[in-house]
Amino acid sequence: MPPFHPEQLMLFATARHERHADLIHFLEGQQSIVLCAVRLETAVDVAAERPRAFTTFFCDLDSYGGRSAIRPHLQRLRTRNPGLCVILMSDHFTEEDVEEEAPDWDRCLPASIAFGLVEGALAEARQKAIRRGMPGSSRSLLTTRSGS
Repeated sequence: MPPFHPEQLMLFATARHERHADLIHFLEGQQSIVLCAVRLETAVDVAAERPRAFTTFFCDLDSYGGRSAIRPHLQRLRTRNPGLCVILMSDHFTEEDVEEEAPDWDRCLPASIAFGLVEGALAEARQKAIRRGMPGSSRSLLTTRSGS
């Protein structure tokens, strides 16, 4: 998977409340913007209404009942926002699932890898900021917690 770039605007759909703080800290380090949505419908609505606002959509299958439950939402999203990179993540994905691709998504990742990429990119961004002498630089973020 290519590294995250600061100009990327990522949308995470996950009901794992404990992960929202991780994502927010990651994006502070990247100086990017994220929306963390607890409800899948909220995340899909946001991405569908703003076709060029986000570059990557991470969807946590474990939060929403699996592929068959999210497929109609992803189909709607693909229709409204065809250029969006859609990555499915789950604690139950295996190595064989990683390369799986379908019309409704671009990639599948074990959740630990997806969050690990976020944490790795955060650590790298912190090191760069420290080297530049800007350890406290950050940007305000938008966080939505619908349905909680």
